[in-house]
Amino acid sequence: MDDIVLARHPFVRDTEIVKRVLRIEEGDRVFLVGEDPVESSDSRGFGALAPESVLGRVLVD
Repeated sequence: MDDIVLARHPFVRDTEIVKRVLRIEEGDRVFLVGEDPVESSDSRGFGALAPESVLGRVLVD
């Protein structure tokens, strides 16, 4: 996968996060990881997200 996406944080209201898509799990849930496994708030802590939580893919020009 390795796409970088903007997503809604599942526990912190009005907060968006930028994470790497590690995998799509059974049931089409998206498992996101940050670059720093120790400090990152990501799917390792809050679980895979529903696809509607992903707002878009980050692109670089």
